[in-house]
Amino acid sequence: HAKIEFVIGNYHMPCLFGSEAKVRVVNMHAAAIVEELHRIAEGKPCIMTGDFNFDPSTPPYRMITTGRLSRADPTCPRYFPDGVELPPMRSAYSERNGKEPEFTNNVFVEAGPFTEVL
Repeated sequence: HAKIEFVIGNYHMPCLFGSEAKVRVVNMHAAAIVEELHRIAEGKPCIMTGDFNFDPSTPPYRMITTGRLSRADPTCPRYFPDGVELPPMRSAYSERNGKEPEFTNNVFVEAGPFTEVL
């Protein structure tokens, strides 16, 4: 059997929902963790796990899975004057099942039921 080396990173993203400014902060975190994971991996395959606190319809998800976030996107951090360019990553769940799950959280919070993919 061939030995395959790979790197696993884990991260708990801040819970910042709603405003463009909050999503911009999440994008900064997402870009930093993807860049750092690939730097540490030094070309080896890598897996990113964690509690991302964003769903598949959001700019952070699109940025991670496409590797890009346009400077024109209002959630693009100003620290990226040319937009964000990252090595794209794939969702293991989506790769295996052809789509993301219907939900990963199903809880009752003060505002009522919360059923989302995060």
